[in-house]
Amino acid sequence: MKNAISLYLVLFALMIAAGQVSAQMSITKSDIDAAFINSSQFQSRDSTTAILNLGNGTSGQTWNYTGLNFNSTTIQRDTSNYYAAAGHVGFDHFSSAVICGTAKAINPVNHTGDTSLVIEYAQYITTQANGAYVLGIAEHVYFVPGEPPAFTSLYPRDTTIYVVGHPAELALPLPVTNSGASFTSVDTVAESSFLNSHPKTTVTTITYTLSGEGTVMLPGGISFQAVRIIQDEIDVTTSTGSYDRSHKKKVLFYGQDLRTFQYSVDTSFTSGSTHPFDWSYQKRAGIATGVKQPSSAAPETFSLNQNFPNPFNPSTKIQYTLPEQANVSLKIYNVFGQEVATLVNGLQEAGDKSVEWNAGGVSSGVYFYRIQVVSSGAKQFSQMRKMVLIK
Repeated sequence: MKNAISLYLVLFALMIAAGQVSAQMSITKSDIDAAFINSSQFQSRDSTTAILNLGNGTSGQTWNYTGLNFNSTTIQRDTSNYYAAAGHVGFDHFSSAVICGTAKAINPVNHTGDTSLVIEYAQYITTQANGAYVLGIAEHVYFVPGEPPAFTSLYPRDTTIYVVGHPAELALPLPVTNSGASFTSVDTVAESSFLNSHPKTTVTTITYTLSGEGTVMLPGGISFQAVRIIQDEIDVTTSTGSYDRSHKKKVLFYGQDLRTFQYSVDTSFTSGSTHPFDWSYQKRAGIATGVKQPSSAAPETFSLNQNFPNPFNPSTKIQYTLPEQANVSLKIYNVFGQEVATLVNGLQEAGDKSVEWNAGGVSSGVYFYRIQVVSSGAKQFSQMRKMVLIK
């Protein structure tokens, strides 16, 4: 009898072990809702010159990317906040939304700084058992304290712009598991606004293939189990007298806690080793509950905002934030990499900053602005953005 009991215990242990080995990771609607609502998403991204193995469709893989430089001065960092959808700008147009991603930009429009153009941005997402879908975005544009007379013909006093996909765009198929299945989403967006005199229509076709499971290893001891997803996207944009088609592909690694690591790759990639164009790492953290309100507190991270207006003629505002005292360099470059102007070069205190560039002396075209920061605490930040001058 004693031997029989021992045998049963051994068999039971083997059954448990077998179940653990065969268990697959699975991300569901409830995981998405729990991870996104009342959270901040922190993203780091940079280019890479390495040849890397991005895996295949099997299970039990190890994707070792510990050789990447997570401390490079060229890394770009951004933060996004997500809340329950109700109560945010434009929610009445997206009442089926569950999640809302928010952002807010305040841009001074005169030299005295007593009038600002405010843009409140909200992206609305709904979650279902078979996927997370982007319903559209709302942008509330207004002046505080009031609109300057000189802007009457260019900007409306107070307006909300809606961009709605038909049907909603599939952002992530669910459940996320190593099923080998493919999912395709096709949506059409007609976009127009007071900043764009030529309305445009974009048809986006995205195919997600869930193929591969394993462990992702990153610098700093970061390690997490993930499902590999290949995302293939084709965008066709038509406007008055113009047509544009773009094709891009990404390899994404989704963790159970919704952290992600991804590479942009050549559109011919299927599996194995390749030279990615860049990488991106996203992680999440909880934030205070409720609808986010404007805060006067000092910024927590370095950031560089998109200039406004864009396109512009002849002046535009560039806004950035410093969480602590730092030496700041902000320069303008043309498409040949030649320096066109230096807007900031020196020590600045912490806070929200804004600087104006008057491009009256240069020709129309695409320009780039780059910020490089070294704080008093030895932190480094660098980011570059694109803008368009139309005369």
